[in-house]
Amino acid sequence: ARDRAGNHDTNTTEKTAITAVSFSSNVMPILLQHCAVSGCHVPGNLPYGLVLVPATTAYGNLYNVASGEVPALKRVNPTSSTNSYIYQKIQGTAAVGGTMPLAAGDALTPEEKLVIKSWIDQGATQN
Repeated sequence: ARDRAGNHDTNTTEKTAITAVSFSSNVMPILLQHCAVSGCHVPGNLPYGLVLVPATTAYGNLYNVASGEVPALKRVNPTSSTNSYIYQKIQGTAAVGGTMPLAAGDALTPEEKLVIKSWIDQGATQN
């Protein structure tokens, strides 16, 4: 950049940062739209005991809790999306069961999957 006096700035310092993903602001809206819907993970329909509403219940049922289908895996293994059963289910890489969500035409977008992955890899905090 140059100013009016002809001075030229050659500053090449770059800054990078990671924006923390919020469970309540970023992850819960995805779960509410795709997972906590009629016939799925809501009270009265408990696939493997996983209820995803309200948010405090959802978090408590996800964070560091053994999966009902594969108890050796945590539903959310903080800081490890690849070892988190929920992430394997939305990616379609889980050894058991189908890709989630099951409803035709309601697959998570790559961006939504990235939000969940980032949240888990950042420690899956209840923020």
